[in-house]
Amino acid sequence: MKRYKLSILKRQILCFGLVGALAALVNMLLVWCLVAKVFYLHPLQANIFAFFVAFWISYMGHSRFTFNEKQHKISHTAPKFFLVAITSFALNEILYFIVLHFTPIPYLWALLLVLSIVPAFTFILSRYWAFG
Repeated sequence: MKRYKLSILKRQILCFGLVGALAALVNMLLVWCLVAKVFYLHPLQANIFAFFVAFWISYMGHSRFTFNEKQHKISHTAPKFFLVAITSFALNEILYFIVLHFTPIPYLWALLLVLSIVPAFTFILSRYWAFG
């Protein structure tokens, strides 16, 4: 039984990483496009729009693959996951603001740094609260 739970956790971490990487890639590409190519927005503004697009990619992937939504009602998990995502987004924006304003790191590298820190927090809340 203990080994079975460990294999579920490993699969969830792997799926979480893959879905998260896809959502983060979409987030980064959107920020890059909105800052450098399309609307010339400030990176923090572009990140808000990119977050909402990445949220839906993340929710669909985590609900179907990472945490197996079949056993939960979407009406229960989606609002909880949205709260997790909003909290993670707030943490993301705060950290991104700090790195952008207090370090010489370019905006894309700063975003990559932040997007590598926040997911651990998101996984724990998602697994044990939103989909738990």
